[in-house]
Amino acid sequence: MVLCVFLVVLVAGGGGSSVSQPVVPVQPVQSQTNTAAVLTSNPLDFTLPVVGPNGQTGQSITLSSFRGKVLFIEFMEPWAPHCLVMAPTIEDLYKQYGGSVTFISVSGPWQGATIADTSTFIRTYGSSWTYVFDSSESVMNAYGVTSVPMFVFVSRDGTITYVDQGEQTRSELAFRISQAMAIQPTPIVISATTSTATIISKQSAVSTIGFSLPTGQFYGGLAVVFAILFAITLALLLKKKSRQD
Repeated sequence: MVLCVFLVVLVAGGGGSSVSQPVVPVQPVQSQTNTAAVLTSNPLDFTLPVVGPNGQTGQSITLSSFRGKVLFIEFMEPWAPHCLVMAPTIEDLYKQYGGSVTFISVSGPWQGATIADTSTFIRTYGSSWTYVFDSSESVMNAYGVTSVPMFVFVSRDGTITYVDQGEQTRSELAFRISQAMAIQPTPIVISATTSTATIISKQSAVSTIGFSLPTGQFYGGLAVVFAILFAITLALLLKKKSRQD
């Protein structure tokens, strides 16, 4: 007698943006220090022209193109005293973290500031990172900038981890950069009740691999199969013994 047992396992998979509300334009005010606000949202996307030491470069950047990278975003004005003070500190941080973190300074037009003023600032302080110019103030308004400088830190998973306003020490900014760098995208999660591995990421759809059969049912089925085999074998042995008697 031959007993054939077939187990059929089905593999199943599944897979799964942010709209900004209008804001009321704010009047530019001069820098204030030692204020900070924690945000729990994703940074608003923008596209702005790049400014270099000799003026507008003809290129532009879109913030969403840096998805998956740690971002250090500064909102500044080329005439603001506190921004002048912070320039050497940011340059020093860029030299240390520039290989792992994208630095972007958004320069605004408060008090009639121009692209030429931003270029003069870059030349004066020898700034090595990327500057863009927000001629309409739309980006600064959307981010709620009411004083400069303002620093926004974004982790790899696209979350604003912290916001600093006003002059900051090098150690404070370095600490906030390290915080943003420490946050990793959501790792692989393995279900405890099923033999299914699920990869979850904000940058990709959810994909599922493995078995959808619950682990308890699988081993329970094996136990039933072995019990049946044992019963059949025992019955055959008893039948054979009775014939011999």
